[in-house]
Amino acid sequence: MKSVYCFFTERKSSDDLFLPFFRISVSLFFLIHFLAVIPDFAALYSREGIIPADLGELFSHYFVPTLSSFSALLYSWFHLEEATSLSIFQGLYITCCLTLLIGFCSRASAILLFILHTILISGAHLYSYGVDMFTTIMMFYCCVFPLGADKSIDKHFFYRNREVNPTQYRRLLQIHICLVYWASGLGKIVGYNWWNGEAIWKALHLPFIHGTDAVSYDVLGEYPLLSLLIGWGTVLIELLYPLFIWKKPWKNIWLALVIMMHLGIILALNLYFFSTLMIIFNLSAFLNLENKKEDIQAQGAGDSDAVVRNRRPVFVTWALVHIVMILFVCVYSVFDDYDAFYHGNKKDYKRPVALERVQSVLGIPILADYLRFAGIDTGYGFFAPNVASAYVIDFRLMNQEGQVVKSQYLPELKSGESVVRFGTLLGNFQRKLKLMEKGENKKGLYGRYLDALVKAMGQSILKQNQQADVSTVKAVLYMYSYPSLKEITLEKREKKLIPLDSFTVVKKAPLVLNNID
Repeated sequence: MKSVYCFFTERKSSDDLFLPFFRISVSLFFLIHFLAVIPDFAALYSREGIIPADLGELFSHYFVPTLSSFSALLYSWFHLEEATSLSIFQGLYITCCLTLLIGFCSRASAILLFILHTILISGAHLYSYGVDMFTTIMMFYCCVFPLGADKSIDKHFFYRNREVNPTQYRRLLQIHICLVYWASGLGKIVGYNWWNGEAIWKALHLPFIHGTDAVSYDVLGEYPLLSLLIGWGTVLIELLYPLFIWKKPWKNIWLALVIMMHLGIILALNLYFFSTLMIIFNLSAFLNLENKKEDIQAQGAGDSDAVVRNRRPVFVTWALVHIVMILFVCVYSVFDDYDAFYHGNKKDYKRPVALERVQSVLGIPILADYLRFAGIDTGYGFFAPNVASAYVIDFRLMNQEGQVVKSQYLPELKSGESVVRFGTLLGNFQRKLKLMEKGENKKGLYGRYLDALVKAMGQSILKQNQQADVSTVKAVLYMYSYPSLKEITLEKREKKLIPLDSFTVVKKAPLVLNNID
């Protein structure tokens, strides 16, 4: 046990600038990421949005505040309209990012930003995707770490005569990211589509990925070995990450490989924010951040240093428990995904008792809430063990004669990040396919909820198209099927849209009150 404490607490010169680097990079990312969705903020999160906030928040966790509750609170206190409340929310969010960036009241800024982030992401869960899991993790650590201890305004007020050891905090981040890549690689290695190249091919041809419109990947169809090698390379880079990232001869090489992998995701899939955050995660964890301008040994030791030293076992003990929880959830998620992928579609399927018991343990209220708010309530099997099916909705705007005036697959969105979030919303219809297979599409609550989502989207499309000759929208839900890599080699190149369901949405007539004599 002593060696474990030494591993966490023995200060390394390469960690000197970890705390300011982590604070500045994360706060900048949060600021830019938030600004990217502001042009479509009302469309995504208001009561008059693509999905009305009250409907979108219906299956949110009871303990998680939402934007609707935030707006309702301001209305009850100050009688502010929703638009004003959303503007106040945006102002608070941006202000917290800026104060955290300069290190002014760092912990208070991080805690308030964490609350605002939880309201935005967890309350509007339909739009959440992989990047939101990691933003939750990063902001949770911002609340825990003493980020104002160096290169900040707080340094001159709260840490003037105190020395903070950054190594113990960086160790937690390092172990966490090792578990992230190990679990992701393990999840992929059990999926056969990662070994035959199909996973890479399918991911590159998902709808709503702008890159596939501008770049042709036919070369992968002509040379399937390339997809095979990319798939194997991805699995090996992730799976072996915890082994090589700690070894000095391999550390920089593996760090470069991971960064190149995420740059490839940016270029191929246009997942700018997800990949950028993962690069920040990697650099924060393993980049050499030695401060050569200061003599670390000359910094004050004194009584305050003794206080910090006495607090180390408390942090290390919590960190070890936190790491065990991450590992436990990761292993459970890999086995659960494997079982669902290979056995979940069988008619006589029964979930293993062991998985049921583990799920019941993870569902204990206090534990579940901690895992959720720490961002570690689910595994990291991105596109594993298989790339999930994609769904699109064809919104056909029709006139009173039943003729199609216009057809579109997206509402009018102004930013690429908003388009990615809309694509995430459509990913929820994977559940609809499973309900249809069981014959429970129209019976269960969630099936009817998904139908209500489509109708709400149809009403939003109607509002965006106020032409007098448009009276209805026919929304047709399709499963998007692109030819497999094997089919491409056989010259079968036509994509398929497999119809699953259709809905007719009528424009709501304005309320007219007749004069009463």
